[in-house]
Amino acid sequence: MTSCSSDKPELRVEKIMSNAIYIEDYWRLTTSALISGFEIDEENGKYFVELSFDIDFESPSDEIIKDVDSGSIKETIRENDHNIEIEVELFVDEEYQLGQYKLIFNVTDENTFSEAKGETTFILDDDRKPKGY
Repeated sequence: MTSCSSDKPELRVEKIMSNAIYIEDYWRLTTSALISGFEIDEENGKYFVELSFDIDFESPSDEIIKDVDSGSIKETIRENDHNIEIEVELFVDEEYQLGQYKLIFNVTDENTFSEAKGETTFILDDDRKPKGY
């Protein structure tokens, strides 16, 4: 396995978007982040990237809720691809207090072990529930 670049890229988590929708007795949270600056490796003429991630929440009362979700990605890509989008769907029950949360996206490049994080906010509130709930 060989690296395609002699310069070590700077891992970045950018363009994070989140949206919470109330469905009966839980919230459906969709979130995505654009990841760049990862190292592209080459093996047998194929290029790939390997990333892992975990998601934390910071509650309206400043409590940190660790590892709400986690995952890994190992994708074959074109040599000149420099961005990967990670999309996650989470289900949050009604036990979470209403208010504004911070979502923290922690990403690790498994080829270089470099780490980066990005943050965004989402809101759980009664105004976002359909009428009748």
